[in-house]
Amino acid sequence: MNSTWKFALSACALILLSACASGPITTDDNFTGTTLEQAVAANESASGQVLWGGVILSTTNLESGTLLEVLAYPLDRRQRPMTARTAKGRFLIVEERFLEPTDYADGRSITVLGALDGSTSGNIAEAKYEFPTVKAEQLHLWRPGDRYVAPRFSIGIGLEL
Repeated sequence: MNSTWKFALSACALILLSACASGPITTDDNFTGTTLEQAVAANESASGQVLWGGVILSTTNLESGTLLEVLAYPLDRRQRPMTARTAKGRFLIVEERFLEPTDYADGRSITVLGALDGSTSGNIAEAKYEFPTVKAEQLHLWRPGDRYVAPRFSIGIGLEL
């Protein structure tokens, strides 16, 4: 095989591998975190690492940082919340630094990697609710309109009917 073909095959392999790249938050390849369902069942004793995402419902700046209330959704392979699916519940994100409420506004999609820190009692309207609470280590705020787009190439025989 001549060097031109080797280069072309190497370039194609590199492109295909980059198409399978992971999301914006780096984790170990063997990362298996606690699920929201496990955290809710464990209630105040919930612990472990999590990689969760959802839609921000509220942002509250506190003296010691920021508190985000998030409606949880399953994540796609890029770690983006799949908001077309059924919501899985709610959780709180505790961030030690100030987050601008205009940037972290209601309705924005977010993904968090962090440590579970038990649960926080609260209300949803009149109903009491135990919110699993995550101390943020990494946050990724998704840009509005940055939806999953199918690859822009296709393989076919070039016929249109």
